[in-house]
Amino acid sequence: MKAGDVLAMLGLAASTFLLIVKAIQPTTLQITIDGQSIQTQQIPIIYTSADIAVIASSAFIMGVSLHHLLTSIALKPAQPPTPSAPGPEQWQRTLQGLTDPDEKALYQLIIENNGTMFQGELVDRSGFTKSKVSLVLDRLEARRKVERKRYGMSNIVQLK
Repeated sequence: MKAGDVLAMLGLAASTFLLIVKAIQPTTLQITIDGQSIQTQQIPIIYTSADIAVIASSAFIMGVSLHHLLTSIALKPAQPPTPSAPGPEQWQRTLQGLTDPDEKALYQLIIENNGTMFQGELVDRSGFTKSKVSLVLDRLEARRKVERKRYGMSNIVQLK
């Protein structure tokens, strides 16, 4: 964690605390000095200009801290999982062992895409219907040749 993030967290915590304290307990005592006399008087739930300044500065610090923390979080777009072993040599051997031409066609497309591909992209590039691609992938998945993983509203097909 970076020092700027820690500082932002501390600023957020302190400003939140001050904001809550000032919102719950406004200054209720007014001290008036008039010449030689000093008068104190309780004011029911009225915020002084100092209270307003503390609340405004706390809100500002809170906003800046939140902005910093939210923009510093590494929200990189999720990447499809990278293919793991076996690898291209094993994939080629598996491809040669496939007898169904539809299975071979889809498997070859995935190999050409480095072992990982969106299911929707398979539909587009193969020319097959969505249902046909799904059925062929079901067969390949049942034989543990591919694996489908959910990725948002789509599936990622990965060679095994």
